[in-house]
Amino acid sequence: MKYIIGLILIAFTIKCYAAEPLLELKNFPSKNEIEVLEDNDGLFASKVLEYYKFAALYEAQLNSMGIKPEKVLDTPTLDEIQDAEATTLKKYYSVAKALYEQLKKSPGSNYNAKYEELKKKYKVAENQIFTLKDALYWESLENSKIEYYKTNFPKLVKEIEDLRFKNDSLYLEYNTKLWQSEEKLRNIYNHKTYKKPLISGGITVNQFYINNDFIESDISPAIHINISPESVFGFGKFFDIWAEFQMPVWKSSYTTLKVPNQLYVTSEYKTNIYNTGLALNLPLSELFHFKGFMFNLRLGGGLFWGNARMMSSNLQKTDWDGYMFKGDINLVNYSHYFPVGITAGVNFFNFNKSLNFNQSGGYFDLGKISLSNLYLGIEVPIVSSTFLLK
Repeated sequence: MKYIIGLILIAFTIKCYAAEPLLELKNFPSKNEIEVLEDNDGLFASKVLEYYKFAALYEAQLNSMGIKPEKVLDTPTLDEIQDAEATTLKKYYSVAKALYEQLKKSPGSNYNAKYEELKKKYKVAENQIFTLKDALYWESLENSKIEYYKTNFPKLVKEIEDLRFKNDSLYLEYNTKLWQSEEKLRNIYNHKTYKKPLISGGITVNQFYINNDFIESDISPAIHINISPESVFGFGKFFDIWAEFQMPVWKSSYTTLKVPNQLYVTSEYKTNIYNTGLALNLPLSELFHFKGFMFNLRLGGGLFWGNARMMSSNLQKTDWDGYMFKGDINLVNYSHYFPVGITAGVNFFNFNKSLNFNQSGGYFDLGKISLSNLYLGIEVPIVSSTFLLK
């Protein structure tokens, strides 16, 4: 506050002792402006008093400098103001102008020196005030911060603890979800999801074995389906119903006269064998803990029937039937990464009557022989129900 008061006093002193007018006198109004002033008594009176004020200020400044004013300043009368004549306006402007010019022309060497000295002090004080204001501003700002933290410290500590708790909770939630996602991926990659097919189908290659020297068979194809009625009856995990269609081609070698070194006649018979039955499904994977796979042993029995006809002939087919036993193993995990199952097994056929084939001139009768075949193939799901391997 001391600096501010001192600055005001210095500024006033500079203005009083300087040889420069305190206020700048502007030019006399133009003709148009005078007409406006004459038409408005208030504006005219205000302008006269303005010139009187300027003249009085210049007179006082000259007196304070010890200089006698060249013009005598009279106080405006009420009549002069009410008449609103341009000459009245000119009179007071002329006095103010004369005193203004006298003030500007006055030597004032001593006063100018004092003026320059005070001007320097004024500048120094002005800089000190600016520096002090800046320091006070930053100090008040720092004090405000200190006061804020002092008042709100417990609240800030609580907010930080709350944020830390929320962060820990989010981190735990994120890691839990990440672990769950990874676990699901591990289950998929480990093939733990096993789709037990309600209906599956497959293709196998078969090799038939006949206990007779006059007939043999090459490798032949077969197709089959397995039905596991788990979703209907609830016991499909342990029982399967199968149906199969086999298409072997059998070759026979025979002679009508059993004479040594006699040439044998060879014939080929296109054969169709149909079989179906019920199998007990034993899940060996639960016993041996095959990770991610179903390893099953199936044992069952059923019926078969079929027919055969000599190829490239118009002879009638011969029909026969009987019962059979089946045993196979299969390794399956019907997943996105392993879409097929592998199966291998053996069939044993027992005929109800003699096995014979039509041929030119009669039947080729083999009697009640035993028949078996080995097979290897793949299975694919057709209609599936899903359960999780333990």
